[in-house]
This record gives sequence, structure tokens and C-alpha cells, in this order.
Amino acid sequence: MVDRLSALARASGPWLAMGLLLAALVFAARDGVVLMVLAVIVAGFLLFVVALGLERAGRWLVVLGFFVAPWSAVVLPMATFVTFADVFFAMGFGLLLPSMLLSRTSLRVPMLYTVGAIGSLSLGLLASLLVDDSVASLGMFARFVAGVLIVPLVFMVWKPPVRVIGHLAMAYALGTCASIGYGVTKGGERPGTRFIGMTEHPNILGITGLLGLALIPFIWTRIKPHHRWFWLGVAAVNAAAVWFSGSRAALVVAIAVVLMWPVIERSLRGGAWMLLVGAVGVLVADQFFSVSGDSALARLMGGGSSWGSDAERSNLLRHYWHGFLERPLTGNGFEEAVLGHNVYLQVAFSMGVFGLIAFVLVLLAGAISLFTSPRPLHRLAYPVVAYAMIAMITSVIWDRYIWAPLALAFAAQVLDRSQLEDEDIRANLLSAEPDPAAAGRHAARFVHR
Repeated sequence: MVDRLSALARASGPWLAMGLLLAALVFAARDGVVLMVLAVIVAGFLLFVVALGLERAGRWLVVLGFFVAPWSAVVLPMATFVTFADVFFAMGFGLLLPSMLLSRTSLRVPMLYTVGAIGSLSLGLLASLLVDDSVASLGMFARFVAGVLIVPLVFMVWKPPVRVIGHLAMAYALGTCASIGYGVTKGGERPGTRFIGMTEHPNILGITGLLGLALIPFIWTRIKPHHRWFWLGVAAVNAAAVWFSGSRAALVVAIAVVLMWPVIERSLRGGAWMLLVGAVGVLVADQFFSVSGDSALARLMGGGSSWGSDAERSNLLRHYWHGFLERPLTGNGFEEAVLGHNVYLQVAFSMGVFGLIAFVLVLLAGAISLFTSPRPLHRLAYPVVAYAMIAMITSVIWDRYIWAPLALAFAAQVLDRSQLEDEDIRANLLSAEPDPAAAGRHAARFVHR
């Protein structure tokens, strides 16, 4: 009897404490509606954590962060540079921090990332200190560090299991669907216009659609056959985000990734199906959804608003190129880092040619997973490759809607064998080396490092 009462007390204690806390918070905030709402939110969050535990609650908050990551225009009212994704990531990883710190597995970071990150940190800091307005440059450089360097590093420290990585990828693709769905339902976006969704610019919607599409090949390996029709629909909506955004860069890179498929996956039949479906989709969309000539294909062919955009890009590229030539070694700082419509030129302009090399090494550290990670984890590198290509014709560098999905490829490279819960992934890990003795040595290294 005593044991039963003790077990009941342990089970009901946290819930009773939460009820008392909720009552106390509401009583303390009884004189203000806003304070009362905040009190309920705080109590609800604490209840969520108590119900799931720190680790599970943290995981689901990060998943929610991935879902809202494509919504770049959804920001905090008092801090417009902080998105809802930032808030969920901060809360999620805050809850995961104890388990990350107490983890017995050693931290392993790819050498390419290490060299690139150290080079970017030192050269970016030096470039910022050598310009006239160092404060402004350091402020923008902090965003570069947070997005490009810290986000992948956090995922490599966390090392989420493959199952969780699948949930994160799914959440991002669904978040892009919600973004374009919001734009359609609010009535301001219709075929023939450039959709913006819940982003700041149509080109950003195109990039989120591109990255969502690039995640579909990995998601495909994580779902049951009877769910594939649903995810085909999700892929179609992400493709629609590319099309209706009018982003020529996103369309060209999406086609390039499709063309890579049969080579990387060694599947001619799969590549043929993707080309066939893609070609039919483009023809249908061009026939029925290009009313004003502002679709991605129409703008790629020189129609719609492409002429004015091309002129603006040419002027900006010329400005950044001349700025880079003036200070090719130390750079001009990060105050003007995000306007040049060429990420590589912008990075070279900001912290010089060696800073550009360091940045490319960070990208390469993620992209190389396409060839080094066991199948199908290698498919997580498709978003990295897609961004590496679109970076030549876009301005965005450090935003979380880019580096959150890219970070999954970094995480896949450092997973422990115990986290590869799928037998097919373990088998692919060993089959990468045809020699049985070499395979044994490889597996031993993978377990113990």
C-alpha cells in the first residue's frame, strides 16, 4: 500500500505542481490581459516539458523550428531579425543541452569544417576590425557565425538519430507547403503572379521550395509505401513554390539536381522517371499557370520582370567586384555582405580571397557527405549541393531557412553506429568496402572513434 501511494505521489506530483504554478501565474497577472496570456503560455510550456521530459520536448521543439524555418517573414515584433524558427531552436536546444553535455560519445567534427570554420572566424573578425565602421560589420558578422558556423556545429554535437533526422526533413518540406498555402489562401497570390508565401521575397520562397524538394529523396527512404502518394503531393507543392516564386535560379538548380540523380544514385530508371515527371510538370505549368509571364520559366526566357532584375544584378555585381579588387586580402567587412546576388563574391568582398576559401571549405564539408555517408544518409547532402549551386546567383548567406536543412548533412557524417537503427543503413555502411577485412576495420573505427 505504501509503495502504491509513493508511486502515485511521484506520478501526480509534477502535475499538481504545474496546476499550482498555473494558478499562481494567472493570479499574479490578473490585472493585465497580456500578462495573463503570457502566464498561460509559460505554464503551458512548463507542462509540455514535464509531460515529455527534457530530451523529447527539446526534440519536438527543434522539429517545430524546422517546420517554421521556411517562414522567414514571421519574426518577433520587437526584434525583426529574430524569426520564430530562432525562438524554437533556442528553446529546443536549451532543453537538449543537458543531454548533449552529458553525452558519453566524443565530439567528431570533419576536418574540412574545422579548417573552414577557424579560417572564417579569424579572417571575418580581422576584416571587421580593419574597416571604418567595425561595430556594424561585427554585428553582421555575428549573423554569419550564427548561421554558417554554429548551426552545423550544434547538429554535430547533438547527433540526432536517423529517425529524428527524418522528422526534421519532413517538417521542413511541410513548412514550405504551409508557406505557399498561406499565400494562396490569403488571396493575394494567384497563377501569373510571383508568390511570396510567408517569406520576405519571392526568391526566398523559391529557395525554400528548392531545399524542400532536395530533401524529398531522403524522406522517401523514411516513409511507408502507402504514404508515398502524400509525399508525392508534398514534393509537387514544393516544386510549385519554385515555379510560382518566379525564381530562375531555383528552377535551374532544381533541374540540375534532377540531372545529377541517375549519376549519384546509379539508377537510370529512377532518373528517367524523374525527368519524365519533371518535364510533364513544367509543360503543364507553363501551359496553364503562366498568365502574366512571371513564372520561373518565363523569366528564365527573358519575359516578365526579368529585364529590370538583370540590370540591377549587373550593377551590384560590378560594385562588389570592384570592391573586392580594392581589398582582395583583407576584405571590406560585412556591412554590405548580402546584396551582391552572388554569395561567393559577397564573401570575397567581405573578408577577402582567403575568407572565401574558408567559406567554400565549410560548404564542401557538408557536400562531401554525398559520397562518404552510408546510403541513404548520403541523400541529406542534396540540399548542400543545391545551395552551393544557387549561391552563385543569389544573395542569401546565413539565414536559418538555409542552414537548418543543410546542417542535417553535417549531422549524418558524425552519427555513431548505435544511432544507425536501420539494418539497411548498417549494411550499406559495411558494403562501402568490398574487402571483408577492410570492412571490419572500418566498422571498428566507426564504433570506437
